[in-house]
Amino acid sequence: MRRTSLSQPNAQAFVPADTVAVAVLTAAAASAFDKPTGATHLRLSGVTTAGAAFGFAANIGSTKAQWAGASASAATASSRQNAVIPPGRSAVFQLLGECTGISLISGTSGMVSMEFWGST
Repeated sequence: MRRTSLSQPNAQAFVPADTVAVAVLTAAAASAFDKPTGATHLRLSGVTTAGAAFGFAANIGSTKAQWAGASASAATASSRQNAVIPPGRSAVFQLLGECTGISLISGTSGMVSMEFWGST
């Protein structure tokens, strides 16, 4: 990764992500991913396989993402880092030092774009 000093990736949208990955999710099945070395920020956004926006839950720093029901508002997890990203929205997270990975889950099938920025 290249050296950069981002405090908020959305504030400097012209800076391309250092690492981009796409997670393919199936309904109610959690998927876990390792954090790239040196990554300090993460932006998540989702879309269905048909191209429509969809909601999903992310557990930053844990593989404990759980889907408690059919709607994004019902998502829960066993850790305080769980976040629900509603349809049509993206979310930016700062990845703290103890974060080694993330997990994602959704009530429907779709894809989640994971864009990582970092400073090494």
